[in-house]
Amino acid sequence: MIKADHKKYARMIFDLYINRLMKKNFSHFFLDGEIPKIDSSLPLVVTPNHISWWDGFFIDFINRKYFKRKFHVLMLEEQLKKYSFFKKLGAFGFNPNSASGIIEVRNYISEILEDNNSLLIIYPQGIIEPFEKKPLSMKEGIKIFLNNKKFTLLPIAFKIQHLDEKNPALFIRVANPIICNKGIENFDNYSDSFMKNIDSLNETIINKSPVNPLYL
Repeated sequence: MIKADHKKYARMIFDLYINRLMKKNFSHFFLDGEIPKIDSSLPLVVTPNHISWWDGFFIDFINRKYFKRKFHVLMLEEQLKKYSFFKKLGAFGFNPNSASGIIEVRNYISEILEDNNSLLIIYPQGIIEPFEKKPLSMKEGIKIFLNNKKFTLLPIAFKIQHLDEKNPALFIRVANPIICNKGIENFDNYSDSFMKNIDSLNETIINKSPVNPLYL
């Protein structure tokens, strides 16, 4: 596996770059509902739907604006080798086809979750899928990585939607946080919360319900 190697200089450079890039590619960033209060005494595990290459950057923006925690994101090792700069921002990679690699990354995640100020992104789908796809590919394997750990679990939904401008708008909805004392003990309940949050976001967009603008 490839471990994260946080560098302050990389973060400074990246923040300037990604803010400009997102403004260039998205007309608006809207929040459906509110950002819930998160227990600062527990590490935070964020599980977004995986709809695009941009997804990790969306969470990074939310983290910088609201949570301000030490950022970590799980990637495939082969992808991280292509984008090695991301390692300096908190990305770490593993090979899902390697038994020893899975054990290594599980142990590394345990280290990350020892720090209550950590934010860890894991995609429960494991792959990029269209927002509209039903059902989504929910992989219970994430339970292995989070087994017997205590943390706050936070499902997040994103949707990229074209409105009346050249560039699409980005919509986000954050579900109610779930306190996990021994990992994800009931995957069906978690999966239900994850899917309901996505459906609620979609209903908001379809019905043109009020949303709150976020600024890059």
